[in-house]
Amino acid sequence: MFRCATAFVSLLAVLAVAQSADAQYLGRNKVRYNQFDFRVLQTEHFDIYYYADEEAATTHAARMAERWYARFSTLFNHTFSRRQPLVLYASHPDFTQTNVTPATPGEGTGGLTERTKSRIAMPFAAGLGATDHVLGHEIAHAFQIDIVKRAGLDAFALPGWFIEGMAEYLSVGADDPHTAMWLRDAAAHDRLPTIATLHDPGFSPYRHGHAFWSFVTNRFGDKVLGPILRSKVRNIPRRLEAATGINPWREWAKIELAGENGSYELPRARDEYAGLIVSLARQEHPDTSVFDDPEIVWRLEKAHHIGLIVRSPSPSRVDELLGKYVARALRDFHAAAPPQDHPSE
Repeated sequence: MFRCATAFVSLLAVLAVAQSADAQYLGRNKVRYNQFDFRVLQTEHFDIYYYADEEAATTHAARMAERWYARFSTLFNHTFSRRQPLVLYASHPDFTQTNVTPATPGEGTGGLTERTKSRIAMPFAAGLGATDHVLGHEIAHAFQIDIVKRAGLDAFALPGWFIEGMAEYLSVGADDPHTAMWLRDAAAHDRLPTIATLHDPGFSPYRHGHAFWSFVTNRFGDKVLGPILRSKVRNIPRRLEAATGINPWREWAKIELAGENGSYELPRARDEYAGLIVSLARQEHPDTSVFDDPEIVWRLEKAHHIGLIVRSPSPSRVDELLGKYVARALRDFHAAAPPQDHPSE
């Protein structure tokens, strides 16, 4: 019987480190019961690996994959620079033998997108609807990884609720009975998370993260997701604020202060791009007045530090300013401390 939990798909970080021969002792090797004679079906954007047991279903999966690609490519205004590998298995027991990742997928894992090459591996689910959901979720991860990587950052450094919740929203839409059930139960028992506690393991990154992105896109539209992913601001609250003009932490506090019977109105949103530069400085109080472009919206006030946030409707303008500022900061301000032999007290 297909468990509902298999729809919860994990974005797995796979380290490209080969284990040494002496580490391959009994119990460490992944058990593989079958030899899979993989074939390759090439579509416009995917290399789909499959074997004879799933040949008929693979043609359906290929059409679904291209449909997801077309949707996400339009939504994010983004195309892959290479072909996307997709490895399909006829059943979950076959999937547990995958060598895409050294770890063995658990019973509740419906699919995975690994870190180094963004390869997707997944089994066919009990029906086309469930398979389509998992496939969309994993292709959403592939887009997230590629978009964030081009911005010079790592998607795996983002919080689980941020990355998984967004992929769940993109694959099932805003209204999902499963998420609604979780939220109704949390509300009935006064266990709704604040945004600041979404990272707590007691809250589901899929269900509560899905609810968060459903709220954000309902307010700002799906077009806000691309700028948020492309933002070079590492701090999540500032990243959201830079793209929308709204700091969710601050707005949450206003809602709390307003109380159940109070009045609250969400501020007007922006549709812009932002970037951040931060560095140690040789000067105790560096003078950043030389950076005088009107796109600067924030300056770091901290001893022996320099930091700026720029904002613009044009992503190319953000890249231009950051490139200029990095060169100037390295020349006039940057300081680096040598690594210590022992931890400081």
